[in-house]
Amino acid sequence: MRIATREALFELLASGASYRIDPVRPIRVAAPGEGAHPTTPVNVADAPIVGVVDGGLHAPSYAGAEAWRARKFVTDAQADRVHGSAISSLVIQGHAWNTNRVLPDLDCRIGTVQAVPARNTNARIDELARLIRQRAPERLASVV
Repeated sequence: MRIATREALFELLASGASYRIDPVRPIRVAAPGEGAHPTTPVNVADAPIVGVVDGGLHAPSYAGAEAWRARKFVTDAQADRVHGSAISSLVIQGHAWNTNRVLPDLDCRIGTVQAVPARNTNARIDELARLIRQRAPERLASVV
């Protein structure tokens, strides 16, 4: 939207429709952490638990950090396994993967809900949303 005159800008500000106008800051992708892959956490027994709804956890090195796993909404063949494992590893030990960020040294456990299909599968998002609405109470109640 272009404001034609200075008076029009003052009128807009006085109307209460806007209380502050800031320039938009550009969005930049953060640089990845540096160094070797972190070692997997050893002592996570008392760590907080975060639920992760994604393509599932398929990295055996993080199996010990999985607190619970819900029944699958999508099959292993349909799941976005790479993305799910990557997101799970970031939740479990985000500080270790992001060494160039000031983050608390906090490991987490995760609860896994495998529900996000890979792009090249025949699983449809609208069908997935319908299934989640239908079965979420049933499936989440059956968490092991």
